[in-house]
Amino acid sequence: ASHILFSVESGQTETEVKNQAESVLQRIKDGEDFASLAQEFGSDATKETGGDLGWFSKGEMVPEFEDALMILDVGELSSELVKTQFGFHLVEVTARSE
Repeated sequence: ASHILFSVESGQTETEVKNQAESVLQRIKDGEDFASLAQEFGSDATKETGGDLGWFSKGEMVPEFEDALMILDVGELSSELVKTQFGFHLVEVTARSE
C-alpha cells in the first residue's frame, strides 16, 4: 500500500489539514501522480518513497487504516480520507499477497 499522511502540526487546525488533504485527494482523482504528491505533501518518512509503505501483514497497522485498505482492490485509491491518531491519510492499494 501507499499513503500520504497529513498530520496536524502546531499552528494548524484539524479542519485546515483535512481541507488540504481533500484538495490533494481531488488532484489525484483528476489525474495527478500519487507518488509525486506524496513527496510534496507527505508528513512522514514515506514521502521519500512516494508514499510506499512496503509489505505489511494484518495487525501491523492501526485498525482504521487496515479497514480502509481491506475494502479496496489492487490499484484502487480510497475515495475518502482515512482518519487515524496520526492524522488524515490518502490510501492506495498497490499490491496484495494472500
